[in-house]
Amino acid sequence: MAGSIRKLPAELFVVSYVFELKDIRVDPDLEKLPEISFLLAIQGNLKLDVEIFGLSLRYALDVTITVNIDVETYEPVLLRMVPHLVTSKSVSIVLVGENPPSEVLDKMKLVHPVVRDQIVKEVNARIQDEAIQSLCTIDVLAVVETARGPAGKPEGDIFPMQDPAEDVHNLLDLRPPKGV
Repeated sequence: MAGSIRKLPAELFVVSYVFELKDIRVDPDLEKLPEISFLLAIQGNLKLDVEIFGLSLRYALDVTITVNIDVETYEPVLLRMVPHLVTSKSVSIVLVGENPPSEVLDKMKLVHPVVRDQIVKEVNARIQDEAIQSLCTIDVLAVVETARGPAGKPEGDIFPMQDPAEDVHNLLDLRPPKGV
């Protein structure tokens, strides 16, 4: 993700940015149990070139964007992921590097809310994009049928199935061992 923001006339406040992805983490949202929900954390480095009131600044921010995703289930076997729109509270921004002088810090305080708002705007636009929304529904039955191949024949070892009669080592017996 890259772009620029212009906030004041006569080019008095221009921010150019490039976002570099560092990591993506998905954790269950245990607070919503028994519902199925996840927290998607997108971590990256946001490199900024800022022109503000004649002062040029170049610095980087560590950014973490947290997206709440609920999972809804439908018959026969459909899963629908529902990503929630993010707010400014969903975006964590931390300055990378040494502490700049106070005059520069004052200017940076003007930049951070603008950058945060731009991140929220861009992430929400992507969440609402039709291409992304179309990927949010998973027909599990269709995925299994595709993996099994034509006429129900297994295709490779994508989903290896074993006839219980051939289970000589009792690997398919999921009952607890006798005497436990």
